[in-house]
Amino acid sequence: MDPVSDDLQFIIHVSDESSSDSDESDIKNVFPNFCFARKLIRGISPQNRSRNKMATKTIASATVRAVKKRVLPSRAALILTQSAVAKVKEIMAKEDAKGSIGLKVGVRQRGCNGLSYTLDYAKEKGKLDEEVKQDGVTIIIDKKAQLTLLGTEMDFVEDKLSSEFVFNNPNIKGTCGCGESFSI
Repeated sequence: MDPVSDDLQFIIHVSDESSSDSDESDIKNVFPNFCFARKLIRGISPQNRSRNKMATKTIASATVRAVKKRVLPSRAALILTQSAVAKVKEIMAKEDAKGSIGLKVGVRQRGCNGLSYTLDYAKEKGKLDEEVKQDGVTIIIDKKAQLTLLGTEMDFVEDKLSSEFVFNNPNIKGTCGCGESFSI
């Protein structure tokens, strides 16, 4: 059976249990060329008509209940690899880090594709900032960067030419050629 006939069957049997002239009147609203539509309706086999009737029945209902407390996801907003954890520990052991509670990940307008991540020392956690603790290190996520970091893995990569933190983000829609900026 061709796909056009299958679509017609679904439209017809949503509104009517029997196959009669009411099917033709229902379909007249969908197809202005009624003669063509009537031929398609009459060409549908009875076996296919009953199959589609069953597909339009309600099989279950659901109830929605309000809860007093919002259930938060159990997974952290940011996951750190072992090399990232080691590098954060190394950075936090430096003299510059005294008085800091961890590293703060932020986002700012930069580059040819719009946004770029920033890393700074975090002296305190802001009211709406997210705190991620993993393997003895603390990462504070700025409130403006939270939605851009959901599900992201923070890695530290070191090769002959560079060493840098890399954010493996599944939400990114595009990046610039050098990888400095991204868009979501």
